[in-house]
Amino acid sequence: LLHIVGLSFASGVVINEVVVNPDGADAGQEWIELYNGSESAVDVTGWSVRWGTSDFTSEALFGAATLPAGSYTLVGSELVGAALLADLNLGNAVSSADGVQLVDSTGTVADTVIYGAPNTDGWADDSGFVATSMAPSSSSGQAIARAVDGEDSDASGVDFVAVDSPTPAASNAAIS
Repeated sequence: LLHIVGLSFASGVVINEVVVNPDGADAGQEWIELYNGSESAVDVTGWSVRWGTSDFTSEALFGAATLPAGSYTLVGSELVGAALLADLNLGNAVSSADGVQLVDSTGTVADTVIYGAPNTDGWADDSGFVATSMAPSSSSGQAIARAVDGEDSDASGVDFVAVDSPTPAASNAAIS
């Protein structure tokens, strides 16, 4: 990882944007965008996305898939045009923080996003310690997006902002 002024730029795949509270019914409309910020394709076969409202209780395992360098891909249903299909049921972080996590095929946590507040359930961030920096929760139709694609300080509150116009499978540059 490249570190500049306390921030690291992802050398691999990270969670780049999440829609946890789409307009209307959530079923089939929630999605997670992954971004490969590396200079090489990454084989994500056997990787998983985990999520929950008090612990990581739900998981979607990826089949055979490769993410090209610099690419964006969606995890979710066919309704949102996801390349990696998963039946998501993400929390809206209404009364306390919720989380989404990306885990590689060896079981190593690649990225974690804790969103909403307070963190009464003691969600851990990528450091393994209880998260004290949470991304904002989102209103209906908003996304929780990295302010800078792939930039990962391991502090969700620093890295993520709520945005009115989601950018599925595309750069968040227009929101900055």
